[in-house]
This record gives sequence, C-alpha cells and structure tokens, in this order.
Amino acid sequence: MKKFIAGLVCGFALASALVPANSATDKPQVYRDLDRFGNAFEQILASYVHEVDTASLIDAAIGGMLSSLDHQSKYMTAREFTEMQVRASGSIAGIGLNVSSTYGFAKVVSLIANSPAARSEIKPGDYITDIDGHSIHELTLEQVVERLRGPENSQITLTILRQGMGQPLEVTLTRSFVRQEAITYRKEGNVGYIRLNQFDSTVDAQMRKDVADLKKQIGPEIKGYVLDLRNNSGGLLDQVIAVADDFLDDGEIVSLRGRTRPDNMTYKANSGDIADGKPMVVLINEVSASGAEIVAGALQDHHRATIVGAKSVGLGVIQTIIPVGQQGGALRLTTSTYYLPSGRAIEDGIHPDVTVLQEAEVNDRGVCGPLAEAQMAERLSFGPSSGAGAEIFRPSPNTKTDDFQLSYALARINGQ
Repeated sequence: MKKFIAGLVCGFALASALVPANSATDKPQVYRDLDRFGNAFEQILASYVHEVDTASLIDAAIGGMLSSLDHQSKYMTAREFTEMQVRASGSIAGIGLNVSSTYGFAKVVSLIANSPAARSEIKPGDYITDIDGHSIHELTLEQVVERLRGPENSQITLTILRQGMGQPLEVTLTRSFVRQEAITYRKEGNVGYIRLNQFDSTVDAQMRKDVADLKKQIGPEIKGYVLDLRNNSGGLLDQVIAVADDFLDDGEIVSLRGRTRPDNMTYKANSGDIADGKPMVVLINEVSASGAEIVAGALQDHHRATIVGAKSVGLGVIQTIIPVGQQGGALRLTTSTYYLPSGRAIEDGIHPDVTVLQEAEVNDRGVCGPLAEAQMAERLSFGPSSGAGAEIFRPSPNTKTDDFQLSYALARINGQ
C-alpha cells in the first residue's frame, strides 16, 4: 500500500515542483493533499464494512476529479476507452434512422436510403417506445441515438407505435454500416432546403455547389433557405468555420480560449454570402452539437438566420484524450472552450429564437402520445402554446405532417 502511494506521489513530482513550499512545513501543498488522499484510501481499505476492489476505487476517485471540473471532462475506464476507439475507427454500425424527441419517445423523421431501416416496415412518423425491450421514456435523445448504434451484424429490436395501429409493432433489424451523405438538398417550392448531416472534408465545396444548383433550379423567385442541422454532432473544425463563412460577409465566427497559446484562436468571416442575403432558418434539436452549434450560434449572433427547433446539446469545448497508467484508461480533458461572436460560451447550448417541438400539447390530465390524440386540446397548426414566459409552437393533434419543425421553417420563409 505504501509503495502504491509513493508511486502516486512521484507521478505528481513535476506539478509539485512548481508549487512554492509552505514556510512552516517546507512541504508543497500538492504533497499534503496527496497525503490526505492516501490516508483516506488506506482507511477505506482497512475499515469499510465490505472488501473493496482497489482498481474500482481508483477509477471512481479519478472520475470524481474529472467530473468536478466541467460537465464534459470525464475519466474513461479501460473498457470505455476501448469502446471509444472502436467508435472512432468506424466499427460502430447503425440502422439508418433520423429521429427527434417526442412524447418521451423517439419519432422517426426520415430513413436513410439503402439502410436496414429503409428495408424494414418502419415509416416516417412512427414512434419508437422501446429498444430491446427497455423503455426509452427516461432517456435523452442523445442516449437513444447511442443505443441505436452498435457492432456490425448485431441485432436490435424496436417497439413501434403508429397512428391507426391498435397494437405496437416489434421490428428486429441487423445493424450495418450506413453511408449517409454529408449534405443532401432539394427545393421546397421557392425555398432551398439543405440538410447538413456532418462536417466532413467535402462539405464546404459541396455546400457552394448545392446552393448554386438550388439558385438555378428555383430561379429569381427563390425566397430563402432552410439549413437543417438536426442530429448533426459536428466534425472537422476547418469545415465548420468554412460553412459559417459561406453565409456571412464579415465579423467573428468563433474564438477558442484555453490556457496555452495554441489553444487560443479567433476565426473571422471573409466577404461573400453565397445565399445573397436571402432569409435563412436554421433547424437544431437536442442532438445538434459542437460544430453544428458553432454554425447556428454564429448565424444567430450576426442576425443572419432565425434559429428554430429545440435547445442543442451544449458541447462547446475542444477535448484532448490522454491515456493514463498501464490499465488502459484515459482522460477526456477539456483544453479549450468555444466562444461565439457575442462572447457567450456554447456550454449551455444554443437556445432557438423560436422553440418549435414535434409533439402536440399534453392535456390537463397529462395524457400524451399518438394513442391519446383524441383527448388532446385542439390548437391551430402553427398556434403557440403558453409556456413559462415563452411561446412554444407545437402541432395540433390533427396536423398532417411527419416533420412539424421543417413545416414551420418553410412557412416562416414563405411569410406565413
């Protein structure tokens, strides 16, 4: 035990050398703090009512240190670190669904072409209530998306509710690698619709090409653009900056602030708005994160676009993965923070200018969901429901659209 504590202390030798000695004890504060930790550790081993696993205890201690820093910094155990490396290598597969959070369930917004979901009975507008027999009611949308993913060829069973169907439907799918285009686009009447799924190395060039094609298809009658960043969790920073720059003429896009010079950068827009100043709506939801938040936040701060949807994740940091020890664990440590042109951090998420949810309003009995629509209060399709001081737009129970947020965005561009 003493050998372990000595080794732990030696690991802090460089840091403690930078701490001035206390005049009374000639012992740096970091050493005294480590002694306190060692004493607590020994007392737990010697006196706790049950025998404890020392490795698990140390994992918990390191995890506690990281969680005290910010919401994003985290200690990954050896198993979690390995899983993260597998995900980063592209070995995690999916089923090809884009979903939103509705009624405490996950609503299927769209299916990716040639995916397991597209080849199944699942349809846009369906509601996922359970995954592998476990309710998702208490899960965040981000957690639901994570559970839909898994190793290639692994199976997943979804419980589906659908309007007009008396009984839930169970669908079993086999996960596979799903190729989703970074950008897809189409014209919606006189509005250009662009869905940006991820910021890979091609998106800026593709964005310019797609906007030019929309201008050609629609012609001078084009009224504006909807940029859909829902479910977009980020990507390459240079492409994030370039896409924001595409719709701005000047000004700051984002700044990075950290403790060292390389961690401090400011990025500014160049002249030229590829949308020619036409009205823009940017759609975000509870899974929009990181790079998506930079683009949405920059366009919001410059009053270049109206942000519509639900508050984003709040992943406004750059993190460094630092392996520690010989047991295979790693620190996921925040080293820089993003700041938007207004000076606000992204850590609290991007709050939409107009909150638009996909679900109808819960009635006074707290009954909600597609199986209880007849009991819900009638509302105009784009009528706001009163909330805590802010308007929240929801569909009425009889609204015929699988994607109310997009319908609202298009109506706003069209001046309705």
